[in-house]
This record gives sequence, structure tokens and C-alpha cells, in this order.
Amino acid sequence: MNAAYLGWHIPKAYEFALASEGWHNFEHACFLFTSLMFWWPVIAPCRTGSTVRGGSASLLLLADLVNTGLFGVPVLLGPGLYPSYGAIPRLFGLSALNDQIAAGAFMWVMGSTVFLVPAILITMQMLSPRRTRLRAPGMVAAHR
Repeated sequence: MNAAYLGWHIPKAYEFALASEGWHNFEHACFLFTSLMFWWPVIAPCRTGSTVRGGSASLLLLADLVNTGLFGVPVLLGPGLYPSYGAIPRLFGLSALNDQIAAGAFMWVMGSTVFLVPAILITMQMLSPRRTRLRAPGMVAAHR
């Protein structure tokens, strides 16, 4: 997932995808399918052991590191990173640089939220003491 995410944000690949509707659709299909492959082990119901859950939390944290690193590139490199941004009409009076800063900030905050909230929940679940399930009163009588 991270390789697809980083690869398609390389300026030449990004511009290539914008120039062709077919490749643009393929780009988004790459995002979808690699994200499904990434998230399946994290949310798979049959994988609940503490080692597996810890691995899921680690995967989420590593994915967030990539997301955090990627968000800063458009902000730090300025409006020349993606030439297509300079050629489109400006909405809401934003300059190309401010548009890239806003996009980078949005990707960082939303992406980090998507990765960090489940990582925190998994970590809390792993650190919580295991509780035995209490049976309903009717079930206790049925087993006597």
C-alpha cells in the first residue's frame, strides 16, 4: 500500500496519471486494492492473538510514518512539484502553493487519523486485562 501511495505521488507518475483517464483509473485501482491488502490483516476477525494484534498496530504506525513523510513533500517543495497544479484555475483565491499546503495538511491529518485511531484502540485492547465472559443467568441454569 505504501509503495503504491509513494509511487503514484512521484511527480512524473502523478502527471502521467492526470494525462490519461485510463491510467488515472488504474492509479485509483492500485490505491483501492493495495489498501484492501493492507487493511485485511488489521481487521480480520480470526486474528486476535496479542502478537498478531501488536503486528497490526506496528503496521499502522509504519503506514502513518509514510503518510506523515509524504504530506510534507508538496508543502516543502512548493508549487513546482506538480506542474498541473499551476495550469488549473484557482478556486477560492488560493495560490498553487497554498493549494498544495492545504492538500498536504488534509492528507496528513486525515491519513494519520485513519492509521492512529485503530493503532491506539488495538494497543489499548492488548494492554487491557483479559476478562472472562459472564454467562447470562438463563444459560447457567440450562447447563446444570
